[in-house]
Amino acid sequence: RVLALQVRIADRDAILYRIGEHPERVERKDASRGYHQLRTDLTNEKRIVDVVITEEELKGAVNIVGDRSLTFDTLIEIMKSCAGAGFSKLKLVAQP
Repeated sequence: RVLALQVRIADRDAILYRIGEHPERVERKDASRGYHQLRTDLTNEKRIVDVVITEEELKGAVNIVGDRSLTFDTLIEIMKSCAGAGFSKLKLVAQP
């Protein structure tokens, strides 16, 4: 019911991410725009989620699922992308 964003490190300054059931994508961080494609993909997904979810408390929610490869700086950039796409309720889920 809440959108899942799975993220892991691909290599230096690059992440692999999967939004919901969509295929996994790779993105390299842009120095000035951060993870721009991730933000765009999340913005597009939010339009769909807002129509489908009827429970007001779940609107704007995303579960960020990551493993121990994520650095704090990368996690902050991912959270910025989520917030920029309109997701204001962020939940962090750790995987071993």
